[in-house]
Amino acid sequence: MADYVTCRVRLPRGMQSQVSALTRQEGGTVNQFIAIAVAEKLTTAESLEALAHRAKRADIKSFRQILGRRKKCAPESGDT
Repeated sequence: MADYVTCRVRLPRGMQSQVSALTRQEGGTVNQFIAIAVAEKLTTAESLEALAHRAKRADIKSFRQILGRRKKCAPESGDT
């Protein structure tokens, strides 16, 4: 079972009203909404970190050589 911690969150009134309205509309709770929003933010931060790490390993010279090996033909339908 997951271990939970309770924390208080202060939101501007307008934002809190929007969150409440959206959660009512979607059938969820404000707690679920905030937990999902935090999880999405953490996932984004982890993804950006991973991409930055991979970018450091990039070999731009090889990348350009690979792009230069394209066939000399007209684009297929749907490519433009």
